[in-house]
Amino acid sequence: MDGMLMQKLVPHYVKKPWARTDLPPIFAAAGAGRQIGEVRFESADGADMPLLVKYIFTSDRLSIQVHPDNAQAVDKGLLRGKDEIWYSSIASSARRWALA
Repeated sequence: MDGMLMQKLVPHYVKKPWARTDLPPIFAAAGAGRQIGEVRFESADGADMPLLVKYIFTSDRLSIQVHPDNAQAVDKGLLRGKDEIWYSSIASSARRWALA
């Protein structure tokens, strides 16, 4: 991990139309009574980060977005594309995943 720096990320609470008010205990105090759809973790100094880390809170159905890879993003004038991984940590027993 030469050249990689470790830094503490700060949470940024984001209101979304599909958000919830009943957040898990680790986020409950900061989001108390607010309709929070996601908590993004960002660099404390506002620097661009190569990795997006966020928790999503919803009880509604959401679509999965497809993002450009690096070559497609650069072609469109963006800095880089997005590689993604999804991990579902908490869900009701009625959860369904549908891929088309």
